[in-house]
Amino acid sequence: MSTRSRFNSAYGFSQALLGVPQYPVISKRAPLPNDHAEIGTFWVDTVANQVYVLSSITANVSNWIDVAGGAGNYNAVDINPGDLTVDIGNIDVLAGNITAGIGDITGATLTATIGDITADPTDM
Repeated sequence: MSTRSRFNSAYGFSQALLGVPQYPVISKRAPLPNDHAEIGTFWVDTVANQVYVLSSITANVSNWIDVAGGAGNYNAVDINPGDLTVDIGNIDVLAGNITAGIGDITGATLTATIGDITADPTDM
């Protein structure tokens, strides 16, 4: 189900033509690289309960980004306020530091190969 949609517009009071957001694509599958739509269009996969957004089309290939989160490689992750919880698995820092300004860093084994693991002295 490849889709091609046009930019919708409407007449308005503040401007002669106003942009109207695209309706999301509701489907029983994830989007494919040949599923084209307007940049910023949402795609809802009702079977997998996943939501995607079209971020770009390059060389006639659509780049759909899963907005539900999950595994990936990130340059930075800010959780403010909140907690980072790993039920099963590890937090691996290959180069850099793990720092707690206020709070605790706890675990059965804390090891730093390259970098530091530090905590505010009031927590130690």
